[in-house]
Amino acid sequence: MSLDLLERARAKGVVLYREGDQVHARVPGDPDPDLIDELRDHKPDVLAALREEEAERRRTIEVAVEMLFSERPEFRERRVGQVCCQLYLGGYVDFPVKDCEVAAVLRERSVVALA
Repeated sequence: MSLDLLERARAKGVVLYREGDQVHARVPGDPDPDLIDELRDHKPDVLAALREEEAERRRTIEVAVEMLFSERPEFRERRVGQVCCQLYLGGYVDFPVKDCEVAAVLRERSVVALA
């Protein structure tokens, strides 16, 4: 149900994100009060769905970094921004990657990349 709710919200241009246990929504134009109420009513489910999406995105980035470093070892010494660009432009992921996402993966893996 929460995935359907997220899809309906996103179809209306609503951008949902979380900070800790808080759900935030950027709404284009006037918000649909019924949709906002439904999001509030299902906040625990929405939070769980957003956490799962974040975890899946993180796993995708981890795998992509491993593949990139395996295929192109010279990127181990590149700046984080260069790694991000190569992940996306090189087709390792199908979404733009933020510097902070790659930096977090590299910190956990103790891989050297210049900031």
